[in-house]
Amino acid sequence: MSVTSTLATASRREKARAVAISLVRTGLTVGAIFWVYAATPRATAGEEVKKGAPLLLVALAIFLAVFTWQLRRIRRSRHPGLRAAEAGVSSLAVFLVGFAIVYLSWSSVYPDDFSEPLQHVTAMYFTVTVFATVGFGDITPTADPTRIITSVQMLLDLVFIGALVKVLFQVAQNAAANREQTEVPPPSIES
Repeated sequence: MSVTSTLATASRREKARAVAISLVRTGLTVGAIFWVYAATPRATAGEEVKKGAPLLLVALAIFLAVFTWQLRRIRRSRHPGLRAAEAGVSSLAVFLVGFAIVYLSWSSVYPDDFSEPLQHVTAMYFTVTVFATVGFGDITPTADPTRIITSVQMLLDLVFIGALVKVLFQVAQNAAANREQTEVPPPSIES
């Protein structure tokens, strides 16, 4: 059974509308997430609260809250497959932005812990290269605490790619199956 089974029976116009709404909603959500990131101020050396571990825990808590909220939205959605795709993209954006903020703040407080000082773009670039397992080597962690944070991201990347994506689409499949079981077929017209 496909996670888009409710779309399979929709008219061409309904499909196009549902996909368009999903794309717009996803674009606005991701845009808002990255706007928040761009507006995030850099930490200064005196801001102890912006140090790695507490900030990382806050970022992970926000990610888990958003992910849990997305699962509920998928279960109640009329088009669970589209909602699962939206949830995957927006969860990825929250995940990447969370780590980019951690790296940005850490670099501000401990400027020698990376091979070069990080700004918003370079922090996101570093986060994406770690996520994509590319690791070009142009930006590297140079101190053990920074290496630990980067290693945590690498491990969570594997979890994100494997388990979380599987959970999203499994919930979507279950929601689609439940929707099909509870929908009453329209009455047939007999001549």
